[in-house]
Amino acid sequence: MSHSLPEASAASSPELASLVERLEDPRVAAGLQNLLDHVDLLAVLVIGLDGFIGRSEVIGDALIDGVSDLRAVADEARPSEPIDVASIVASLVAMSKALPKLTPTLTRVADEDLIGGMLDSGIISADSLVHVGMLATAVNEGANQATAEPIEIRGALSMYRQLKDPDIARGLGYTLSILKAVGRQLDSEK
Repeated sequence: MSHSLPEASAASSPELASLVERLEDPRVAAGLQNLLDHVDLLAVLVIGLDGFIGRSEVIGDALIDGVSDLRAVADEARPSEPIDVASIVASLVAMSKALPKLTPTLTRVADEDLIGGMLDSGIISADSLVHVGMLATAVNEGANQATAEPIEIRGALSMYRQLKDPDIARGLGYTLSILKAVGRQLDSEK
């Protein structure tokens, strides 16, 4: 069904005539129909973007704090190899493309102050990151070694003999210290 404006009104305004001409183009009409079919998603995106912009100061402050923490960690653990700036820029570009999809999540993070909670909990402290990094490296190294040269345990006696290995004794002591600290934390939360 075609709706057209009376000739007199279209002729009286060149802008209106141009608009009518564009609306009669089937591609433009199909594009507008597609936009109208997805107006609910567009509304969600606009609301999310508005929330993101409304919270941009809080998010910006959290990002600045995060960058400051990362700088502190980087200063403590100077890399032996130069930093690949090109890959960092590529990662930032990829992240900026994902930002519209992340907006609702970022808004929730700001509303619930999840970042502040993580910072207060000590999860993202420089010390925690150093320990987690060391454990991740050890897990990868140990998994590779277990595949290449597995340590065979045939009973309690062979397990006991493994304790004579200084690396195993240090690792076990480290693990027991962590377990003891977890026990103290559990006791203090009663």
